[in-house]
Amino acid sequence: MTTVAYTDDGRSVSLTTEIDSGGEGVIYHSPSDPLECAKIYTKPILPETSKKLRLMVSNPPPDPTYKIHMHRSICWPTALLYKSPSKNELAGFYMPRQDLKIFQKALLFITPPNRTARFGGGFTWKHLVTAAMNIASAVAAIHEQGYCIGDLNESNILIAPNALISLIDCDSFQVPDSTEEKTYRSRMGKGEYLAPELTGKHLPDVDRTIATDSFALAVLLFQLVMEGTHPYQAKGRLVENASSTELKIRLGYFPYGMRDKEIAPPDHAPSFEILHPEMRKLFEQSFTRGHGSPEQRPTPRDWYSVLRNLDSAFLECGLNPNHLYFNHLRSCPWCEIELRRGRDPFPSPVGQQVDRKST
Repeated sequence: MTTVAYTDDGRSVSLTTEIDSGGEGVIYHSPSDPLECAKIYTKPILPETSKKLRLMVSNPPPDPTYKIHMHRSICWPTALLYKSPSKNELAGFYMPRQDLKIFQKALLFITPPNRTARFGGGFTWKHLVTAAMNIASAVAAIHEQGYCIGDLNESNILIAPNALISLIDCDSFQVPDSTEEKTYRSRMGKGEYLAPELTGKHLPDVDRTIATDSFALAVLLFQLVMEGTHPYQAKGRLVENASSTELKIRLGYFPYGMRDKEIAPPDHAPSFEILHPEMRKLFEQSFTRGHGSPEQRPTPRDWYSVLRNLDSAFLECGLNPNHLYFNHLRSCPWCEIELRRGRDPFPSPVGQQVDRKST
């Protein structure tokens, strides 16, 4: 089936090859540019959506990776598409295209069994920390242009095997309109990533902030570097009546480092001590003081500043080169996890031989 749309200068575009589809629309290959794709809405477009997209096309954020890597880390709308040459009705928009055979949703990388099935141990913990840094960088660039993401979660971030990332679904972001003194809000939100001040509210009526994005970012980064564990997952009397992660977020008990014996991290969580002290400090700031005081949460720029300086702090395990860990530890935490669980989160390469020197 062919979909015909029209560009700003009246040219017709025949869209024939479908890449993906979702609740709002269909993504097509661009017939003229392999680095672009087109999103065509399948539901009626609200007038405010049209205004919002026009603002986005005219005022894109700087892409922090394009000049260096020629990679689009933000799949921002680049041009509008219309249903007719008269341009009376919006059909959709062009945006950068990502190769979905290479870039895959963050959930694959967050979930250890899925990641290991896809990469073995080759996507290491250092890759995960690097991906976290890249996500923080892209979110900071969004904020510096005056936008908020609103619905930041594991489904709207793609990650490549080299740890480059891309933010997708950018048309759902919150966009301010200074000329009309209006804000086009993000209408959605995933409960496991919603800041405490947003829980229970009708999200289309609420302005998102850097602080609400910062909470969601901290949750996502925690999941990336803590083997998929949510920061508020916990066990013990203090949370025994909280049947969901959202309810535990409301309670605000961050179990790592708490001295209360009536709450603890879940059994499957790795030790909080595997994280560099500077990372632990930012997570504690996000989920303890920052729980009730949004202004105290570390910003994406704070995260980027810390994570970008940790490259030299990694050590390589002498038994498995895929076991990388920070140099404040005396021994390899991944070997310990393998012994305790009988499962290696970063298995050694097939065919690797180990030279064990006699003592």
